[in-house]
Amino acid sequence: MLIEFGAAEIIGKRHLQQDALFIAEAFDALEEKACDKAIIESFATFIPYFQKRYQEGGSTSLVTLSQKTNDHILQVDVANMGDSLALILLCDAEGHLEELLLLNALHQAANSIEKNRVIKAGGSFQNGYLENYEDGLLEVTRSVGDGSFIYCGLLQEPELHHYTIDVGNRQAYLIQTCDGFSETVLKEIKADSSTEAGRKIYAEKLFEWIKSFLSKEDFQNFNAKKIAAKCVAAAWSSGSKDNVSVFCRKINEQKYLTMLNDGHGKVGEEVAKRAGEEFLSAFSRYVSLQLLDLNSLMVEDKEWCSTEALNTYLSGSSTGFICRQLEFPVSNASPETFSDDDSFNVPLLEKENNDNKDDEEIIVVEKSRCLVM
Repeated sequence: MLIEFGAAEIIGKRHLQQDALFIAEAFDALEEKACDKAIIESFATFIPYFQKRYQEGGSTSLVTLSQKTNDHILQVDVANMGDSLALILLCDAEGHLEELLLLNALHQAANSIEKNRVIKAGGSFQNGYLENYEDGLLEVTRSVGDGSFIYCGLLQEPELHHYTIDVGNRQAYLIQTCDGFSETVLKEIKADSSTEAGRKIYAEKLFEWIKSFLSKEDFQNFNAKKIAAKCVAAAWSSGSKDNVSVFCRKINEQKYLTMLNDGHGKVGEEVAKRAGEEFLSAFSRYVSLQLLDLNSLMVEDKEWCSTEALNTYLSGSSTGFICRQLEFPVSNASPETFSDDDSFNVPLLEKENNDNKDDEEIIVVEKSRCLVM
């Protein structure tokens, strides 16, 4: 059976996996303004609490909604905080890679809009990092959590983009990654990703690199899991020691929401996971969602990539090194598959016992349903 989407991840040289991936099938369409409102309000249900709760770490967040609306038109909505990447790869009928589209800006010092905003807010940078004189440095200018950086110019609101793309007769694939995928390849590039010209520079470099390890055979005999695994292998081979998570999807008529959170700092793992749970719970008020239970779908597997780079990685792995992959055929994910009994209780925000009377009341968001495989 053709596998329409997949994912792979490794810990790298980090002491734990701080990335968190969430996937949901969406059954309702929203107009652009309504979509923006739903995304912003969904983040707003928990961001104020996270600011207070998580001072020593946080997470970036990248959300995409993607589908093919007819034979040649793609609709992709993107909401981003941080430096993860959302890419569209376009291939001809024979599987040749023809084009790469970068769908989001990177929220770093090289982004002129972000830099000017931070400085105007009274913040400063040191060697390209957002500076906090008491708590150190932060590479991104937007994130969730990181409460100690709020007064240094950190913004906790997503940047939103909406794309309607005419792909003609070409097939489109969505690649969604954390910064560990591309950190070594893009580290020397200081282009302004807030501009179309700057994003083009990043896209050209990424396209050149991706073509070096993905061939037409990978797309002729499409297997999303294999492509995600090869992307992870390439990141490791390039010298990345970070957590690396890659999601790949062949875009078709089914609409999917994908959220990839990349945690950092002492509490990064918790922030990344809880941010996904809270966002999806809140967003389900606006759009009917079927959440995939990745705990049952993501399995450890040391045979998922035969490249020399990954074999070296695995043979030298120590306690805490993990590689995992996701394999799921979307043809099984029709609405008829589920009943009202297929419910899943997402952990929700609970207001902690606190004697501080000035704390804002935390809104408890509704529960979401989950597709249990």
